[in-house]
Amino acid sequence: MLNENKEYWLCISEKVYYRIMDTQALLYNTETGEYVRTDNPEIIKLLQLLYKKDDLGTIRCNAKTLANSPYKEFINEFCAKQLGELIELSQTPERPVRLMPILNLQHDIDRVNNDPEYNIGENILKNLLQLDIYLNTKCKRSCALCNTYYRQCLCCMKSAEKQTQELDFTILKKLLYQIQYSAVGKLNLLGGNVFEYPYFREIDSLIKDLKGRIHIWNHLDNFLSEDFLIPNFNYDAIVTFPIDKVIFNKRARAWKDVNFRYHFFISDINEYKESDRLIQEFEIDNYFIHPVFTGENLNFFEENVYTDTEDIFTNPLPFHRIFARQKLNTNFFGQLTVFPDGAIYANVNSPSLGNAGTDTLLDIIKKEMVENTAWRHIRNETPCSDCLYQYLCSSPSNYEIVIKRANLCHITENRN
Repeated sequence: MLNENKEYWLCISEKVYYRIMDTQALLYNTETGEYVRTDNPEIIKLLQLLYKKDDLGTIRCNAKTLANSPYKEFINEFCAKQLGELIELSQTPERPVRLMPILNLQHDIDRVNNDPEYNIGENILKNLLQLDIYLNTKCKRSCALCNTYYRQCLCCMKSAEKQTQELDFTILKKLLYQIQYSAVGKLNLLGGNVFEYPYFREIDSLIKDLKGRIHIWNHLDNFLSEDFLIPNFNYDAIVTFPIDKVIFNKRARAWKDVNFRYHFFISDINEYKESDRLIQEFEIDNYFIHPVFTGENLNFFEENVYTDTEDIFTNPLPFHRIFARQKLNTNFFGQLTVFPDGAIYANVNSPSLGNAGTDTLLDIIKKEMVENTAWRHIRNETPCSDCLYQYLCSSPSNYEIVIKRANLCHITENRN
């Protein structure tokens, strides 16, 4: 209860992320997920004072003012949701200091580009976190959406031309040598049908230091025999529709004790239900379900994939993840893809950065950090830049690129 004869310090919590726009504002508790949103001009002015650089997250307030609307209701909610606190001036005469979190990346590429004396150096290789290598384009299957899947999610793909391609084994050895002592946490090997790559069996001897981090991706129908499996590798089985139930039944039972992950690619609600039925029937624990845009199922995406406000506030979002989204694309950053012709991409939907036959991974990473074909694509364009939840939303994905829409959401009420 406020004493109207006293003055108070109104203090914001250091764990609160804020976004103040012209006609609305948001305070978000990064630990609990609680938030307050307002479009009241008086409250917005109050928050602007709180976040003035010289005020250090604290302002002096008269209780008589705070006891009246709209301040009274705001302060009650503000304190109840642990967004900050009121401190009696008589108890704390000196201004309380709040060390507000700020985004300060010492190796921010913008800073690097503006400082001619800054040497990016070999440390830049630590930014490579995942390498996807397509070994070939040879596959006997004819999946209807083959050239659609891999542009939306990690997936195998075959050449649209009669002439198939294979990655030169010398180039493969060169790539694997470069990442042996790097920060790469995952090496994905894909095709085509990777088992058709003539040097597949020789890969094991080249990557002894990467054991446990290697994932072999292939269509489930191409897993024909245990003879193909190499110990200590992880196997990712791609399942597309329509499903050959006889083959699925045989594979699911035969590989039950193998380190398998299933990836179901679905384009409608019936395929989702069928995937769920198979998951339950065969007691599959390690699986992912990937929606696929076909060009004709936008309604399916709008109903099941698009984001709404409830999705954004489902789980608390830590400060470091919010800050990351302001500078990096957390879906793309740290990933490179190599195609069988040696072309290297930061994203398969972006222009090529070079070729593994002539360029080192270090050169490619330096180029991506400067040219930004994918790694630093953030929500800094309209309509996202006008949205109150701009960086609470996840980074742009391949879905936005393929659907050709910047925001896959139902949120319209929170834009200036």
